Formats: sequence, C-alpha cells, structure tokens
Amino acid sequence: MFKRVIYDNWSLIVPVLAFAFTATIYFVMVIRAMLMKPDRRDQMASLPLEDGPEAQTPKL
Repeated sequence: MFKRVIYDNWSLIVPVLAFAFTATIYFVMVIRAMLMKPDRRDQMASLPLEDGPEAQTPKL
C-alpha cells in the first residue's frame, strides 16, 4: 500500500536554504568586486549617492 513519508526536520530546510542563498549572493558580489578593473572601480567610487543639485559637492 501507499506509505507516507514524514520528514522530522523539515523546518530546518528553510533557514538553511535562506542562508545558502544569501551567502551565495554575498560571495558572488565579493568576487565580482575583486575582479573589477581598476578604472571601472574608480569610476563607480566617484558616483554620487543621490541625484539632484543638493548632492553636488561644494568646491573649495
């Protein structure tokens, strides 16, 4: 006859998968940042964090 499969620790799967997904995204972004060309890195570092006239830095 049909036997039902019961997983005792099924609730452990969700946090493990969430952690693995988050860690994978984090490590992919770290590797991409490390392999980035220096000129692209400098260009991205100089980008403003906000748009608009109030985001412009004052000239000294």
